[in-house]
Amino acid sequence: SESEIMIQWQPPAEDAQNGDILGYLVRYRLFGYHDSPWSYRNITQPGQRNYLITELITWKDYEVQIAAYNRKGVGTYTDPIKLKTREGVPEAAPTNIRAQAVESTAVKVWWLPPDPQKINGINQGYKLQAWLGDPKITSQPEKTVTVHPDVLAPLSEQTAVIEDLKPWTAY
Repeated sequence: SESEIMIQWQPPAEDAQNGDILGYLVRYRLFGYHDSPWSYRNITQPGQRNYLITELITWKDYEVQIAAYNRKGVGTYTDPIKLKTREGVPEAAPTNIRAQAVESTAVKVWWLPPDPQKINGINQGYKLQAWLGDPKITSQPEKTVTVHPDVLAPLSEQTAVIEDLKPWTAY
């Protein structure tokens, strides 16, 4: 899911184990935050070769390291690997929405994009929907327009026109 990362590893070479492996320590943190503390997970089954890291932030980079341990202590951690959680659905809607009839069968809509931190991935665009009646009762919109984000000014006001509407009809 968008808040989990599955990691896999191989045990150290036999000549580097220095005794029986009792388990592994997995440590991880947000990538680029070198002063932040590591989160640790103790894998107590020496035969285990994967682990699902959970409760992560959607669409963020993490660095992960793994070390084997035996009865004498923890070995050397691996070089960090950089991983990204998956995209998620946006947590915020556009704001400052305005609409105005530009002719009897068309409405122009303006809006400001949601906070980029709350998009949880790459903004693929917007869907403008015109509904006849209550959207909670009506099964589908009368019109849907897909609008791609303005790639040159992704934080600026966006606009689109919904056309081919029924004249003199409240939507």
